[in-house]
Amino acid sequence: MDPDNTTLLPFIQSTVGVFSTNFQVIYAAILASILPLLIVYILFRRLFVRGALAGAVKG
Repeated sequence: MDPDNTTLLPFIQSTVGVFSTNFQVIYAAILASILPLLIVYILFRRLFVRGALAGAVKG
């Protein structure tokens, strides 16, 4: 597996060792994977709420 062309999950799994684990790298990779989703949510949260309320059925 080429380390330059892997996705984030196999990269995180490859950093976990039997006797030693580099937690700083794992935490940085997790942050790098969550940060774009968090930014998109913060920018478009009004639209998410508006869409959820528009789809609600009054009963």
